[in-house]
Amino acid sequence: MKKYILIFTLVFINVLNLFSQVDMNKLKQLQDEKNYYEAIKGYEQILLQDPYNKDALQNIINLYININDYTSALSYADRLIQIDSTSLSSLYILADIYKKLCEYDKAINIYDKIIKLSNNNIIDKSVVDDAQKQKNILEKYVYELNNPSILVNEFREVNSPKSEYGIYLYKDYLFVSKMISDKINYRTTQGYDNIYYVNLRTWNSDTTNFKKLDALNKPLATQGYISIDDAQELIYFTRCEGTPSKCHIYYSSYRGDPTNPSNPKKMIVKSEEFNEGHTTISRNGRTMIYTADYPDGFGKRDLYMITKTGNKWSKPINIGQNVNTENDEMFPYLYQDTILFFASDGHNSIGGLDIFMSTFTNNEWSKPKQLKFPINSGADDFNIQFFNKLNEGLFCSNRPGGSGFDDIYYFNGIPWDITYQGKVLSFNDKKPISGAQLILYYSNYIDTFYTDKNGFFSIDLDPNQHYNINISKDGFENIIEIFNPTLFKYTTPIYLNYTYELKQAKRIAVVEGKIIDNEKQIPSADHKVSLVSTKGYVDETKTNQEGYFKFENVPINNKYTVVASKDGYLSQSQEIDINN
Repeated sequence: MKKYILIFTLVFINVLNLFSQVDMNKLKQLQDEKNYYEAIKGYEQILLQDPYNKDALQNIINLYININDYTSALSYADRLIQIDSTSLSSLYILADIYKKLCEYDKAINIYDKIIKLSNNNIIDKSVVDDAQKQKNILEKYVYELNNPSILVNEFREVNSPKSEYGIYLYKDYLFVSKMISDKINYRTTQGYDNIYYVNLRTWNSDTTNFKKLDALNKPLATQGYISIDDAQELIYFTRCEGTPSKCHIYYSSYRGDPTNPSNPKKMIVKSEEFNEGHTTISRNGRTMIYTADYPDGFGKRDLYMITKTGNKWSKPINIGQNVNTENDEMFPYLYQDTILFFASDGHNSIGGLDIFMSTFTNNEWSKPKQLKFPINSGADDFNIQFFNKLNEGLFCSNRPGGSGFDDIYYFNGIPWDITYQGKVLSFNDKKPISGAQLILYYSNYIDTFYTDKNGFFSIDLDPNQHYNINISKDGFENIIEIFNPTLFKYTTPIYLNYTYELKQAKRIAVVEGKIIDNEKQIPSADHKVSLVSTKGYVDETKTNQEGYFKFENVPINNKYTVVASKDGYLSQSQEIDINN
């Protein structure tokens, strides 16, 4: 009897596992279709029956991260840690979620635990190095949070309890995507987004004054991230719709007033099977940069460029590996055709998406520079726009503490560090000086840097700070450099290139002695002493109460006459020869 019961039980368990596997396969298919809403519901059902199903936990964590619901992801990550508190992969997931929730101290503690576990178990040194690197980034961020050089505030007059993003500043207008629809978008698990606008010059800070751009919006679709081609009077924007959801570029024409556009048309760059969107257009309307998930890219979503001849767009060109990574690059913004701003969760971002900048030099996009804290955070930061100058503007973030899910933030201050770089050379032979010291004095801090074997240095400066910089090397005369924010009042460079030539220091000596009253055998005070060289050098001093005198900084390789004189005394002199 017991034998038959045992066999029956085993068969029953196998049947349950079979049904569970079928459910998991179906849920993974929903994930691939980006039906995150139904996939999450399915995994939650599995975890109600099997709370520590590792595959289900990992998948539901990834889903919640995909829809930026990091609080829900954290609750399941904690459960994953309960399965194995020494799992490095689980600890990395937990640290990443803490970063996205901007709980930096907790993330730092997790990295400390990873470092300790790795050292104790002699795991690959790269694991320790990576954890230490992430910890250092966070510690720098926490320091800059406590000592901010730029102002960042939530733009509460615009934000709602839902989402605002996809901002675009055009003359007096602010265009924005607002989540209004109450119907569920199965991709985001939230509502659908429509494009709105407001005239900032006449706006009275009332969110009800935002007007819906009806011509561009479609029910049960998400619209956003517009870009205006003023030269051709065209509006480009992104629309996502369907199941599985696909995103495509649309364009609409207008005459004089972009708030009154025509009905939009779809623009397929490569193929409808791919996602294309997030456009930014050059001032002449002939160059477009956009995001796509083409299979020939370097990562999940890359930035591509197309150019327009007549009315025909070229084939897309990947803008290169300096910008694109194995992760996501999105939300490009071309500022005055010279600087490309974009969001990426590669390039050692703090946590989620960070905002970066790149310039087009030598026929390629430069390696990007990360924007400053606290514009960037552990959460997703993206979609930057500027007012009249580069030291003031808006950006979007889903960081904790905002009014809704995605919120708009205002910043004031130059949002990136300026790279101060160059070479230190010898004035005489123009050869590089290695090991030259650059000491930076700013606020109440001192930092020291040294040139490499080629005399090269590269230092990031906060353009909102005052700096005194002392450049020195033994045997050479010092150079003092001064930087202050007024230098960048009208222009904000990304790089400052300098070459310094240090002159050989003049070799000097000290001449000192003592004068005695010969008759009284006591020191002679206030005795005038002159030092005269054969090359015209003259200096004078007087003896102190003990009869001592001293000349400092006396050039060498010279003959001198020391002359002592005082009323009531005979003048006396002595020749000296100062050489090497």
